[in-house]
Amino acid sequence: MTLAIISHRCRGFNEPENTLAALEKALASKVDAVEIDVRLTREKRLIVWHDASYRDEHGRKHVIADETLVEAERHGKMSFETALTAFKKHGKGKILQVDVKTHGCEKLLVRLIRTRRLERRVLVVSWIGATLERVHALAPELKLSFSFTQKVWTSYEKGVPFWFASRLPYTIRKRIVPLETVNIVPLVRVSWFLVWRLRRRGIKVVVVNVDDEKGNRRLERLGVWGTMTNDAPRVLKTLR
Repeated sequence: MTLAIISHRCRGFNEPENTLAALEKALASKVDAVEIDVRLTREKRLIVWHDASYRDEHGRKHVIADETLVEAERHGKMSFETALTAFKKHGKGKILQVDVKTHGCEKLLVRLIRTRRLERRVLVVSWIGATLERVHALAPELKLSFSFTQKVWTSYEKGVPFWFASRLPYTIRKRIVPLETVNIVPLVRVSWFLVWRLRRRGIKVVVVNVDDEKGNRRLERLGVWGTMTNDAPRVLKTLR
């Protein structure tokens, strides 16, 4: 099995993450997919950024929800419309993973994806179960992914995690929405048993933030479908 290689926030291409320059370089590479994050601005537009705030070149803090898209663009931030346009032009054969960080933007998100006829090439990701439910109700044709960090049972005496005891989130356990993949951000090493439980449900497993060759080779052996890496050029070189 060959791991799918996903560029996490378009990192590793010598450009600021989640920017147009980084996205274009990621799309020009041999990665299988590119992941970006979206949030709502003050006037309810979608901007590509991971955190709730950012600092400008003078160190001043800007809260995404408190400023307009134009103000954010002046500081080098990219609109979701711009990202979709670039992906449609340069992303042939690739998948765009859109990680939704705030609830309430689902209707706009779906409309923008449909306007560009990218329904089959976009995967909507979120750690918010209600967001995935809303997206599925609006656009059942869109593929979905649930992002989570393992909750692990541990030994009371030593605090050592039990390898078999990672709890599956409610959204997955109850099959609230059909999921194409899950994105796991591991607190401890991902076990074969966790991967097996997810694959048994027909869900492909993606592990985030594993950038070394040894770690990714291990993921391959576990049956993980994809690695979401912060250094795609290096991972491409070692795995391909």
